[in-house]
Amino acid sequence: GTRCPDVVAAVQLIAAERENVRADIYDIRYFPEMKEKYSVMSVPCMIVGEDLFFGKKNIDEIIDILAKH
Repeated sequence: GTRCPDVVAAVQLIAAERENVRADIYDIRYFPEMKEKYSVMSVPCMIVGEDLFFGKKNIDEIIDILAKH
């Protein structure tokens, strides 16, 4: 989707600047087992711990999510 690249870029930027953040990016088309395991219904989808976050997020929203985990 067109919303995915913004989320991917923001997550990678955060991970590059923070030792304690790791970003693994998956194209769900090629990882059906992940889609099934996490019941991913739409993209972009961020998995933080066991929690899922759907939809476009800006860098501030992603930082807020990470700060709560």
